[in-house]
Amino acid sequence: MSGQDKQHPEVVVGSGDHPHSWRKPYYLVGGGIIVLLIIALVIVSLLAMSSKSPTTHQNTQPVTVCSTPLITQASQDLAVNDITATAGIDQQVTAMKGYKQDPNCVYIALRYAIMTGNDSASKQYYNQLLTLKQQNGGKFDFSSAFGGQMMSLPSLLAAIKANEANQSAQEQMSTGANGDLQKVDQMYKAAPPSGSNNNQ
Repeated sequence: MSGQDKQHPEVVVGSGDHPHSWRKPYYLVGGGIIVLLIIALVIVSLLAMSSKSPTTHQNTQPVTVCSTPLITQASQDLAVNDITATAGIDQQVTAMKGYKQDPNCVYIALRYAIMTGNDSASKQYYNQLLTLKQQNGGKFDFSSAFGGQMMSLPSLLAAIKANEANQSAQEQMSTGANGDLQKVDQMYKAAPPSGSNNNQ
């Protein structure tokens, strides 16, 4: 063999003895592991997001606070407009923790507020009913213990407005009466005392 042949040994194409041929499979395995890790992270993130959504939805669902016997008694008292009896029911309802999340409780409190002409409480409870309806998919889950004697939302709103109009009229009448009394008092003060002699 010549010296030139020793300096340039023959290399067989396709031979498995290439110095770097053993590294290629490890490159492929490493890249596959990274891809699998990325996919796993995406799946974990999606599961975490989906697990939070049902919890939030459950927290907005109306709860049951008022018992069936209490609702039955309230329905009977409201049917005959018994303000005294309904006042006792209302005290029990508003003393319960979380009663504003139960549409049955809120309805009883609203009816009593309307009966007593409490405009501020009436509006508050009416708006709370609307909120509970929206949170429950646009419907109410009222107890059957009311026996179908419930007022609809439009009827409740009409009753609230009627109370407002009645109170406004009473305030105007009271203001007018006070004005008339003041005028009479001024006229009395301006008139000369009875029995006085204007010729003196």
